[in-house]
Amino acid sequence: MAKKADLEASFRECLARCGDAARAEVDGDFAAVLERAESTLPLLRAYIAYLRRYQGVEAPRLPSIELILHYAPPMFSRRSLDAVDAWLAQASRTERGAYPDLPVRLTDARRRLALAARVWPSWRAAASDRVSPDAAEVAQLFDFWIGYGAVVKCAAPHPPQYQLVTHPQRKALGKCARCGHKDIADWADLLGARVCPHCRATSDFVIVARAS
Repeated sequence: MAKKADLEASFRECLARCGDAARAEVDGDFAAVLERAESTLPLLRAYIAYLRRYQGVEAPRLPSIELILHYAPPMFSRRSLDAVDAWLAQASRTERGAYPDLPVRLTDARRRLALAARVWPSWRAAASDRVSPDAAEVAQLFDFWIGYGAVVKCAAPHPPQYQLVTHPQRKALGKCARCGHKDIADWADLLGARVCPHCRATSDFVIVARAS
């Protein structure tokens, strides 16, 4: 059995990473949200054990998993959902009992990701007419993409039409504002400050061209 000090250290590290993910959410850097939320998964078991054993919390909130389930579908991040699936597959009977709805919610998130992939190439068409049973969720997806800057709504009569700006995971060529080194990365990753692989400084990058 793990010692209290070890569990508490993992608990605090998990909290810190959840805080990083929450700050990235406020900044609108959803690629970083998913990356930082995923990084908590190896610590989550100790996080739960500490709260159950020493704080008396039977079913602690799992903020990092909440973030993944929310943002992975519109960000097309199957990897993030696979990471949650792998974590759940290794869960104990007690952990599964504390989160009985998690498998269903994970399945629902996969369905929403499939829906996002289905409607994304059809952004010129009226989404509500093409997939009427999922019209509300399709509208939420487009609202997210509009807010993220991936699509814009056209000035067109009903039904609504959308114009693609760029895919958040499209590769782009960016130039480090500090040293001028050019690097290829996901478009979304170049929208905020990142570590330059050349000068190792955390710097803004200027997007200079599409790379794919």
